[in-house]
Amino acid sequence: MYQNLIAPQIADALKRLQLSHREIIKLAQQADLTKILTLFSDQSAAIDQLQQRVEQADNWDELRDLITQFKFASLSKAKLSKAADDYQRKTHELIKNANHKMKTDWGKLVAGYFTWNEQDNVALMRAAKDRIEKLVTVVKTFRLAYKQAKQRRHLMQFIDIEHAAYDILNDQSDQAQQVRHRLQDQYYEIMTDEYQDNNRLQDAILNKISSRDHGNRFMVGDVKQSIYRFRLADPTMFIKKQAQYRQADNDDELITLSENFRSAENIDAFANLIFEQTMDSQVGEVDYTGKSKLKFGAAYYPTDLKADVSLIVYRTKSSTAAGSNDDSELADDQIEDSDSGQAEIIAQKIRTLVDGQSRIYDKHLAEMRPVTYGDIAIISPTHNNELTLSDVFGKYGIPAEITGAKSYFKTTEIQIMMSLLAVIDNPFQDIPLVAVLRSPIVGLDENQLAYLRINRNTGNYYQAVLDFYRGFSSIKPNDYATRIYQKINRFMSQLRHFKDVAQQDGLVALIWDIYNQTGYLDYVGGMPAGLQRQTNLHALYDRAADYEKNGFKGLFQFVKFIQRMQDRDNDLANTNPTTSENTVHVMTIHGSKGLQFPVVFLNDVGKHFNMQDTTGKYVLNDHWGIGISYFDNQTREFRSPLQRQAILDITKNAGLSEEMRKLYVAMTRAEQQLYLIAKVKGEKTGDDRQLIEHWQGLTNAGQLVLPVAVRNAAKSYLDWIGPAVSRHPGVLAQFGDSLGTDVLADNRASFKIDFYDDDRITKESGRQADNQLSPNEFIDQLTQKKRRLSSRPKRPFPG
Repeated sequence: MYQNLIAPQIADALKRLQLSHREIIKLAQQADLTKILTLFSDQSAAIDQLQQRVEQADNWDELRDLITQFKFASLSKAKLSKAADDYQRKTHELIKNANHKMKTDWGKLVAGYFTWNEQDNVALMRAAKDRIEKLVTVVKTFRLAYKQAKQRRHLMQFIDIEHAAYDILNDQSDQAQQVRHRLQDQYYEIMTDEYQDNNRLQDAILNKISSRDHGNRFMVGDVKQSIYRFRLADPTMFIKKQAQYRQADNDDELITLSENFRSAENIDAFANLIFEQTMDSQVGEVDYTGKSKLKFGAAYYPTDLKADVSLIVYRTKSSTAAGSNDDSELADDQIEDSDSGQAEIIAQKIRTLVDGQSRIYDKHLAEMRPVTYGDIAIISPTHNNELTLSDVFGKYGIPAEITGAKSYFKTTEIQIMMSLLAVIDNPFQDIPLVAVLRSPIVGLDENQLAYLRINRNTGNYYQAVLDFYRGFSSIKPNDYATRIYQKINRFMSQLRHFKDVAQQDGLVALIWDIYNQTGYLDYVGGMPAGLQRQTNLHALYDRAADYEKNGFKGLFQFVKFIQRMQDRDNDLANTNPTTSENTVHVMTIHGSKGLQFPVVFLNDVGKHFNMQDTTGKYVLNDHWGIGISYFDNQTREFRSPLQRQAILDITKNAGLSEEMRKLYVAMTRAEQQLYLIAKVKGEKTGDDRQLIEHWQGLTNAGQLVLPVAVRNAAKSYLDWIGPAVSRHPGVLAQFGDSLGTDVLADNRASFKIDFYDDDRITKESGRQADNQLSPNEFIDQLTQKKRRLSSRPKRPFPG
């Protein structure tokens, strides 16, 4: 276990220490910080000695003593002089942050592997083994009981069907062998597409029904696009066959298709620039060399096609700076958060492309034409920021189709409808009631809501509404109270009616009656992204119908069902409206697989990876098994055996490899233009040049592939992309060469790095506002939207 799992982790940690010291030493030299230069130069020499002694250690306890007894020098020994200038002070702060991160990362290695001596480790592993054996017994017992429960109800999950198929094919009975032989004789050839996404069970089934020598299997795939690990897809199967089929002494054949017929030459060149430095068998599980690299094959593009590639770095403000004035609201032109900032940048770029009639090549027309919204795709790592994109695009007048959004319950129209359904079920709920009263369905403003509460400042809010409603006729009302009463009277009448419908006709009839009585369905159609909002409300009706078809009844149960989904952070995918093709496509990386678009924005490449698989009390790996945090009943503390930490690191590496392949999939969706949008914390990365120099410091001057330690330490796509682009000749010419490297001197990729901050976003937003539609153009757009809506089939009122 040590040689295969633990030793590589120690080597990576020591390599990261040296890289960090090299970066700090370089910063100290540039800022003429002599004391810091001496301090870290001496410490770097000590780390070299430590590495040699670690390699020579004879046993675990000796190794543990070497690692745990290594002490970092204190920065207090190299204090900044009072005469230091601003540049030296800023550099000192960068060094302080880098030193803190370096010591924190080293501390994680020590805590993960070297808390216990050899004797304690052996005792802990034995105790954990007993606990795991009991856990295995419990899981097997539960699996059997669960299987029997499904059999009693005549139910099967998809995984059950797969296992049942394999069990039949693998059975040695005469009947089972007849089935297997019949299937083997039935298929002349078995073709498997997207083979890199198969799991071992699926592959075993296909092997069982193929010919006796498996000579009739034909598999097509690209292991660099294996991104379904969460479905147990195992790219190592593909990699193993690739290696076997290359050998001369076998009858199998490997056909390599390197040409990319999708993308323009510069898109291929930029993808190769990134992945030839970042992807190999250690990170990505694929050596990105030779025939694995993209080869330009789309010769139909014009030779003078301008295929733009941009890395856009958005410097966010710190949370303390952004929130320094807690009592004031955000100004209208102030960026709300980093997600909004990125969405603003994308929206501004899209408007610039479309309004400026940027030209792309249409391979169907075989000519250049202006870009349209339908040519553009926004691809994000997750669904989380799609609600923000929808809101910002609405502000900029950009039509968008959001595929499978995970923000259905967060949309305004659905939240208002769910609040109304909750109030119909039980009006004595303050938050849903106020949400409905404040909504367009009733239309009270904040002052009117406060007026109702002032008349009864204790008890629940519905009682205050009732007191006002019932006592209105006995008071001498003023004009203000009369206007409030008119709205409350209509609401109370509708509420009584809705309660009757819910009791007599059911949930589905209630929802459609709400749309008819309140006009809310028509109202949202006039809002930004109105067609999407109307589609969301139609989807709520459809989902309520499915709920009742499955035997569930009652408004109360439906509201509780939705609340439980939200409490568990579950969501329902947005339903896409039936619109023209001229809409921007918004989707995740997984959703984009198999698609291609002339213009692609890869959003949020600075977002940290989801490492949820490595944060629990146990960690599972389909090759190495399970590692647990052992709870000591006597000391009442959790202790982690070496197996858990080792399996955790292996699982983390597998997760990073999958993220690497996801980045490859995302970048290769682009045909002609590619924009990568990343956010960084402005105050922690120095100025633009210092950020580039930081990336350069993570590379080896004479080696093309980035150090394994750097790639394994990545927390986002930007942590790979930044160092990979930092040594390109164009970047060196713009920002300088802190390494003296020429490893990419002949690279032909063309791209630019563009830096944004909140001030620039605000200025660009002002320019966009100058280009807003005229009143006549706005009315024309509304007329066209009304025509589209009127052409849709009407949903009949349920009887």
